[in-house]
Amino acid sequence: MKLTRTRYSEPPIFSALSVLLGSVRAMPNEPMSIRAGDPWKEQDYQRFVEELRNGRPMEDIAEVLQRTVKSVRGRLLRLVPLELQATLKPSERELWVREALNADETYDWLATLRENYSARREHFWSTADTTLLREKWEAREPLPNIAEEFGISEVMAAQHLCRHGLAQSMQEVVDRLGVTPGGTIDIRTRMALDRAAASVWVLITDGVGTRVPGLNRQRQHVSTHVSLEDAEDRLDDLLREAEAHGYGPVKWSIVCRSLGDDTTGQERHGIAEDVDDVAS
Repeated sequence: MKLTRTRYSEPPIFSALSVLLGSVRAMPNEPMSIRAGDPWKEQDYQRFVEELRNGRPMEDIAEVLQRTVKSVRGRLLRLVPLELQATLKPSERELWVREALNADETYDWLATLRENYSARREHFWSTADTTLLREKWEAREPLPNIAEEFGISEVMAAQHLCRHGLAQSMQEVVDRLGVTPGGTIDIRTRMALDRAAASVWVLITDGVGTRVPGLNRQRQHVSTHVSLEDAEDRLDDLLREAEAHGYGPVKWSIVCRSLGDDTTGQERHGIAEDVDDVAS
């Protein structure tokens, strides 16, 4: 049986997986932009303001910034002073911002931006801030000191280190810089280690296993295992069963999950197309 194994691929859509791990979410109507999810930097806002002043349509601005139109429109509110936000309808924000930027060259959009970030209990990371943070990371300055200097929490500082590629994970931040004992990050990292220890490997197959009366008596299998190796051994047993009985193509997934997880964890997926050759 020819067995195709792909790590971290999109899971096959079949009922056992849907029941166990949750229903498949619909994709958004708007195409995914190249920088969707990336943090907005000072230069992004500068380009945004420049294009607004030049009168470019929002769709074109979104293309220039490599963001979705929805994301770009959402940033308009951060260029509106706090005291005016309640009086402007969402449809009126774009016109107000464009007029403010063009009618008054002294309009301090950067100060307004900082004020809005602060009101949301977020820190606006300017280019200078990010450069300073990089220097402190390279100098291995303790995270509590970094957080105090920027006036933010250790969590916010660690998140920025990760988002900008300086650190690969919270654990790396803890190992390199240290954190306040008993603080949020300290607790989070210890919980992550506990979560990893409590994880199990879940095997789901469609096309072999027990017939399910409510699903047109399709053959399916769901089992939990203490290790990936155990799950793969059970999968091989099932594929041999499929070969012996001529069941046909078998879709399978092996995922690592712990209590409370939805779609977070390692995954392997594949389809056994033929039933005449079982891979070990």
